[in-house]
Amino acid sequence: MFSYGVKAVLDFYRDGFFSMLSASESNSATLRTDHLQCYPNPFHNETEIWISCPVAGNIRLEIYNSADQLVDVLVDHLFTSGDYSLKWNPVELSSGTYYCRLYTERESSTIEPVYC
Repeated sequence: MFSYGVKAVLDFYRDGFFSMLSASESNSATLRTDHLQCYPNPFHNETEIWISCPVAGNIRLEIYNSADQLVDVLVDHLFTSGDYSLKWNPVELSSGTYYCRLYTERESSTIEPVYC
C-alpha cells in the first residue's frame, strides 16, 4: 500500500480504516471542490485530508510530487456516502508542493498540500 517510504497514518474506525465524520446523505451526486480538503496546509509533520462522498462508490486518492510522479496511493476503496478523514505523514519525502488527486467513478478533484 505504501511506496517510496511514504507513511499514511489512517484513523481507525470500528468497521474500517477511515474515521467516518458523518453519515449524512447528500442531494448532489457530483464532486465539488469542497469534497477534498486538507488542514493544515502548509504543514510540517502531517496533514489531515477530508473526503466527502456524495454517493457510494469507489474512491482512489493518489499523491504526486511536483514532477508529476506518483509517490503513493492512500485510498483505493469502496465507500458509502458520507464524510471521511485520514492523516498523511510524508516520511522520507523532501519538502515541496504535492498534488493530492481524488478520483471517483464520475469525476476527479485535486488539492495541493505543501510540505515544509
